[in-house]
Amino acid sequence: MLRRAITAAPAPATQRGLRILIEDRRLARADLPPLDAALDVMVCAGPCDDEVCPLVLDGACPLGPCDAVVTALDGPWARSVHAAWARSGTPVVDARHLGTTDAGARLNHHVGAALQRLWEPLTSAWRPGDR
Repeated sequence: MLRRAITAAPAPATQRGLRILIEDRRLARADLPPLDAALDVMVCAGPCDDEVCPLVLDGACPLGPCDAVVTALDGPWARSVHAAWARSGTPVVDARHLGTTDAGARLNHHVGAALQRLWEPLTSAWRPGDR
């Protein structure tokens, strides 16, 4: 299982940034520059065919807790990993059908999709005319 952080620097100790996990084999292998953002972005390739996923088996991801997950995994573990995140209560975005193979475009899409998913509960409660 290939895992890595792509955030330039952690948030100051007094201020925790959002933690986003992107499960995308293409991004895990891509040469990506560090993000200059107040986000903690981790990328995981997911389990290979002969590996097991600790999240599915033990209920805990080795990368730790996160605020949102974007999953573009395919293969035999994809459904189980998605279901395990859903059971954890972590917001999950299914990005398995994203058409682009460009790493930069994929990264931008995934980070944006995670932020949009986190923002949805806030905007769904808002009504026109509210201040």
